Parts: sequence; structure tokens; C-alpha cells
Amino acid sequence: MDARRWEGVGGPHPSLHPCLYLSLLELRHLGNDEVHIVWSEHTRDYRRGIIPTEFGDVLIIIYPVKNRMYSIQIIKKPEASPFSLYASR
Repeated sequence: MDARRWEGVGGPHPSLHPCLYLSLLELRHLGNDEVHIVWSEHTRDYRRGIIPTEFGDVLIIIYPVKNRMYSIQIIKKPEASPFSLYASR
């Protein structure tokens, strides 16, 4: 690797590219993610701010409990339209 250039035998080296770090910090919206399904093994309730996004109108949080049972928590943003888990299209 030639430290004066960005190219080496295998291509550009990440540590020599000043914009690579900044591009890794960018978040992109990749699709319709109005519903987030979260698996949490923590004893505390899941906090909405853990996933920093303006999307995710509905969170479905799954907590494992004893005897192969699960606790399900549904959190909905106030501005989200009403929905039903059994609604048909």
C-alpha cells in the first residue's frame, strides 16, 4: 500500500479515505418500515428511542419468559392510524 495514494494492490484502503467514516454515519430509509418487530431479552421495558428513526409507527416487542412463553408489548405512535392484528386487506 502506498500511503501517498489511495490505491493499493487490493483497492482503496479505508483509513486513507477521509469521507468513508462520514458515509458510514448516514442513515438511509430502505423501505416501508412502519412496523418494527423487536426481540428483547432485557428485564426492563423496551424504550422507543433505542432505534433512532422517525419511522416505526408501531413497535411489536417480544420478551421471552419462563416455560417457553412470550410476553408481547405493542406500542403505537399517537398519530398512527388505528389498526387491528386481524384486519383483512
